[in-house]
Amino acid sequence: MINKKHSKGFTSKFGFLMATVGSAVGLGNLWSFPYKVGEGGGAAFVFIYIIMVCLVGVIAMIGEFVIGKRSQVNVIDTYGGISKWFKWLGYLGVLVPFMILCYYQVIGGWSIKYMVDYIGGIGVASGVQNVGGMFDTFTTSVTMPVVYLLVFALIVGIIVLFGVNKGIEKASKILMPALFVCLIVVVIKGLTLPNAVAGLEFLFKPDFTKVTGSTVLSALGQVFFSMSLGMGINVAYGSYMKDSMNIGKSAVMVGVLDTVMALLAGMAIFPAVFSFGLKPTAGPGLLFVVLAEVFASMGPVAGRIFGTIFFMLVILAATTSSIALLEVPVQFVVERFHINRKLASLCIAGIVFGIGSFIAMSFGVPSLQVESVDLLTLFDSITNKLILPITAASTCLLVGYKVKPKNLYDDLQADTKNKLIIYKIWGFLIRYITPVGILCVLGIGINEVITGAAGFETLAGKLMIILSAVFMVIICVIANVVANYMESKKMQIK
Repeated sequence: MINKKHSKGFTSKFGFLMATVGSAVGLGNLWSFPYKVGEGGGAAFVFIYIIMVCLVGVIAMIGEFVIGKRSQVNVIDTYGGISKWFKWLGYLGVLVPFMILCYYQVIGGWSIKYMVDYIGGIGVASGVQNVGGMFDTFTTSVTMPVVYLLVFALIVGIIVLFGVNKGIEKASKILMPALFVCLIVVVIKGLTLPNAVAGLEFLFKPDFTKVTGSTVLSALGQVFFSMSLGMGINVAYGSYMKDSMNIGKSAVMVGVLDTVMALLAGMAIFPAVFSFGLKPTAGPGLLFVVLAEVFASMGPVAGRIFGTIFFMLVILAATTSSIALLEVPVQFVVERFHINRKLASLCIAGIVFGIGSFIAMSFGVPSLQVESVDLLTLFDSITNKLILPITAASTCLLVGYKVKPKNLYDDLQADTKNKLIIYKIWGFLIRYITPVGILCVLGIGINEVITGAAGFETLAGKLMIILSAVFMVIICVIANVVANYMESKKMQIK
């Protein structure tokens, strides 16, 4: 039932797995997972997170892999192949990763700056106590964040430029094992620190009295962000899968490895945080401020060594995710407009860098801000809080109701009675349970925008986020209608 259109794709199951895990393992694991665990009460959050990975993350990922592997074409044509009236989801699936990449690479640039500081023993690695002040000074400067952004953007663009097997697959086979090794080194160091046991207890000894409705919803939102749902990545990578690659097993492995990486990140961070008497509830500043204070407390030599290793780890994670984000629009441009991949990669990477430069400068240039809030917060709120849940929930419903069950079971290689039972359970979940969970994420996002938790306190700022998301959906729907009209005209001419 799979249409074979791609002449090139992933050459091995390991390469596909590393690339897909790399798309999932990123700043969501090393940045947002630890601070959400801290805010969510520790191990109770982790327990709920693992449940949500099974009920939402893996289920939705299988659905995205299915339609990608069935079509073997770019994201827009994948959705259009299921129904010509759902091509608008494909347009969103290309636009959203492009927008995310614009600000994601800014954070990647920050990570390079930190690594350079630790290697040279300067800046945050110079032994100063006011780490938070130095971070603010750097991010609010006009030129240096853009310089480091350029370095990071070049790394990502060059990898994607070489294609799927020579670029993405080869890079992922190197970057993901390297990321794992760096993480293990930092974990081992953290476990040797005084009072490290307190950090492990916080991470693995649940206190369910701390569980609230917001804890459950926060864990659900983290699964959604961490596993790259609704971004078009899993659809694009699924389109490069070979027939021999099992969709169900691949999705389960990605879910398992992504969760393992997140837990290892927690083991790398919380023992150190508790050892030096710092707070695990430090929020988003846990990565760039609190951990820098931890490394400073280790002494000049040990602090520089482990600070370098850790932020090298962050760079690796950000790179693998950025590769996946860039591949989605590149794949579309190459297939739709028949442009050389190298030219398409350079052009799109250049546009991303241009937009990212304004985002990076917005921290220090008030005229670039919206209602006194930086552009990174604006882009993040529009995409992660509103658009992604819409695309992911719609994809689940599209797969569950529009693709014939027999075709699904063929594509999922349900060739035994036990497998058929498992996938029938999956079919029930993707129709009724997983979409509800994802819509809860949308509800969280809307609530955070309305209450000001998304960063915008004024009515104008809140309306900017909501109206921007609505405008994006409307534009994609209009593009869908226009595309259908143009295709019908072509058919009449023929």
